[in-house]
Formats: sequence, structure tokens, C-alpha cells
Amino acid sequence: MKASRVIGAMAVFAIVAAVLFSQNAFALPQPITFQRSIPYTVFNSTSATVYDVTTATKAPFEISTVNTLTYTAGGANNKAILKFQSGKTGSFNALEIVQYEGKAIDINWSDKVTGTTTKIGGIAAADQETFAKELLIENTGSTLKITDITNNKVLISDFVLPSDFSLVAVSAYGETGAVTGGYNTVYLGGMNLSKAASVNTNSMMPLIMAIVMISVVVGVMAKIKNRI
Repeated sequence: MKASRVIGAMAVFAIVAAVLFSQNAFALPQPITFQRSIPYTVFNSTSATVYDVTTATKAPFEISTVNTLTYTAGGANNKAILKFQSGKTGSFNALEIVQYEGKAIDINWSDKVTGTTTKIGGIAAADQETFAKELLIENTGSTLKITDITNNKVLISDFVLPSDFSLVAVSAYGETGAVTGGYNTVYLGGMNLSKAASVNTNSMMPLIMAIVMISVVVGVMAKIKNRI
């Protein structure tokens, strides 16, 4: 009787864990102050479409992007670009995320003082398991961290934004014929502390499978014991 209860409890735990961790590992910003699903047509132009954020946002803040665009196959330069800007005209600082059809990602920084754009991070296509559908950008005020949620990889963790950086606009553009459908959705808001306790689904699967296997073994042993 006791063995069956243990088996039942472990089985329930395994099922609940599997359901929980099959969900998005990282919660969206809280509260969300700006969100926009940008249609694929915007990324088929080299001219940027600019979206004003609801309220100028300073650190700490985080941004979640969910890229469900359908890229045109075979184009090495097929890309979708999101730029997070401290201004809309003239010189301004900006963080730029470039996602290519071939899974590569470039992270660029445009400096309003020097007038230059520099690649500060990213990842090569060969180092990616799958296309990074979801990215998380966290600006604590002291450091900037960008994580590929899909592949559970930190792309950059030690870049420091200017202390006066205030996000006022998001712009989007790409290349002619780069994509054929879908959206790239941007969520901006406060730091969501609940994600600190969450983990990526892939990292939890071995534990979940181990629990399931233990449940099976205990069940078999209990049946054998009852027959003896």
C-alpha cells in the first residue's frame, strides 16, 4: 500500500514537472509597458519603420522578442533587424539585434558620440542548434545581458549601456524579399523577478526522465515483492 502511494506521488510529480517546464522558461516583462507584433512586410524593406514606446524607459528593464518570421530559404543576407533606440532623429544610442535566415545572430551597438556602429556580440549559425525564436534582453543598469532562450545560451553578459540610456523607440527593417510571412513581437517592461527561479526545459528533462524511470523501477519492485 505504501509503495503504491509512493509510486503515485512520484508519477504525479513527474507529470506536473513536465507540464510546467514545457511552458516558456522565462516569463515576460512585468509590468509590460509596450508590446508590438511587427508584420513580416516591415522586414522586407531596408527603410526602418519606427514605433514609439508608450513611455521612455530607463534601467532596470527587460525586453522579450518572439520571432515567428518565415525566412526566404537560401539567402545568405536574409535578415530581420530590431533596433532599440534612445532617440528618433539625429544622433542617438541604439542596440541592434540582427537575426539571419541561417540561424546566425549579430548584436550591434550604435554610439551617438562616435557615430559608429560596432558588433559587440552574437553567435555563428554553425554554433546554433536551432533558430532562436525567443530572445531575452536584460538591462539592470550596470550590465546588459542577452540570452537566446530557445537554445539556452547567453549571447552577451558584460556590456554596459550608458547610464543615461533611455529607450524611446523601436525600429524594424531588413532586406528586400527576406521573409514571406509571420511576425516579430516585442515586449518591453520591468524586470520580472519570477524568472530567476525558472530554468530551461532542456536542462530539466534529464531530471524529469530520471523521476519517471525511478517510478517505473519502484513499481516493478513492488509487484515482484507482492508476488513473493
